Amino acid sequence: MDHTPYRAAERRLWQHYRLEPSERIVELPTLDTHVRVQELGAGEPALFLHGSPSSGTNFAPLLPHLHGIRSIVIDRPNSGLSGTPARTTSIALRSLTHLVPDVLDALGLERAHVVGSSTGGTVALHGAITAPERVDRLVLLGAPAAVASVPLPTSERLLLFPGVARLASRFVPGRAGQRKALEGIGHAAAIADGRIPDDYWDWTDRLLHDTGSWRDEFASYSAFARWSMTYGRDVAITDADLAHIAAPTHIVWGGHESYGGHEVAERFAEPMPDARVTFMAEAGHLPWLDDPALVGATVESFLLDRELELPAAA
Repeated sequence: MDHTPYRAAERRLWQHYRLEPSERIVELPTLDTHVRVQELGAGEPALFLHGSPSSGTNFAPLLPHLHGIRSIVIDRPNSGLSGTPARTTSIALRSLTHLVPDVLDALGLERAHVVGSSTGGTVALHGAITAPERVDRLVLLGAPAAVASVPLPTSERLLLFPGVARLASRFVPGRAGQRKALEGIGHAAAIADGRIPDDYWDWTDRLLHDTGSWRDEFASYSAFARWSMTYGRDVAITDADLAHIAAPTHIVWGGHESYGGHEVAERFAEPMPDARVTFMAEAGHLPWLDDPALVGATVESFLLDRELELPAAA
């Protein structure tokens, strides 16, 4: 597959935000694949984990607002310009449940902060549960998938029905479908107001059409398929699991979150020993798309353990 059009669109998106990340490939022998790593800034290391189907570049609007942080942005396996591991059930499970320590090992890092969104939030939670000594502070931007106390949207439940995700992987959405999908997860106002730039849409278009991100992410769902349309015990995160998270945790939750409202967020946070919720009434599932400066200030102050300084109005 020719990645030249994707790389060109990605470069334009980074340039839109006046950013120029470094890039490298690191091997993950535990998954028999590799991941692409992009890095920006200097300071305390923070690993960024994106949702599905997407790539690490989805965090581009957020990263200019982080200072004193070494942002380590990966394309998760099956996404962006990372490799596609063998689709066995055990490998697919490990790519969710043990990716954090696997990547930190590959990067030569003993510990790091971890920032996750959607499916990336699930990966981040599993990392904090299975390797607590490796995670300093944990940030969840929007609802994570596969948490027992967080209701699954109908669309996600359907993807867990055997065969549906593989069928969906064959039909890559066009620009109109991508806009409709973002509207459906709470970003209609940001789209209507032009807060999401054309370069972002060009990047998502090329991501879905010029990489295997759409096909490979959904094809890997077959490892999690259940007739009950729920996640299996190896993936699902219970209240008892959450109670073992030692890392201080900050959850940023939008009022237009497709997984549920403020009560769901508080219910999710309750079992964790040290968790707080920032509720953004006008934000959706990817809250930094709605207000990148505010989310950036919130994440930065939490990771660096200092008082929040609200960004000046534009």
